Amino acid sequence: MSNELIKPKDERNFEIISSRVFHLSYESLLAVNGCFSIEYDFQENLINDLVDTSKRPAPIFLNIFPHAGKIFILFSWLSENWETYQSIVSKLETFTIPQIEIFFSNLIICHCENFFISPSKCSQMPKRIRRLFVSQYMNTLMNDFESDYISRGAINLFKMFRK
Repeated sequence: MSNELIKPKDERNFEIISSRVFHLSYESLLAVNGCFSIEYDFQENLINDLVDTSKRPAPIFLNIFPHAGKIFILFSWLSENWETYQSIVSKLETFTIPQIEIFFSNLIICHCENFFISPSKCSQMPKRIRRLFVSQYMNTLMNDFESDYISRGAINLFKMFRK
């Protein structure tokens, strides 16, 4: 993959990465960039063995940004890893907007250290919610994460930082 980035622009093969784009019909003052691997699919099948260091996990690339009154979510993977993430992507395509918001909020909290929240929105957050957010984020750094990204009842970051 990195070899593609050093090639001249007109010679790059952009088909090595596949993406599914989601958008929310409102703007949220939140931006995210992350690369991580998901260990289990929604049926709790192991799709990336993160314990076995002899196996290279399949990366997920997550980019979230506001634009023109909407928020865009780019959920990407290496095309060669389609079989690894096919069940997750297929299931995501059936999700309601609230499920998408919670799923991606959990991914942000659990896997992304590169995120930006509008300082004005952050300062408006009630202390109780701020402590909950920090607690959930810190918990993912120190403990194994449960594979269920939907029913954990995470904070809905998109609504919390809605413009």
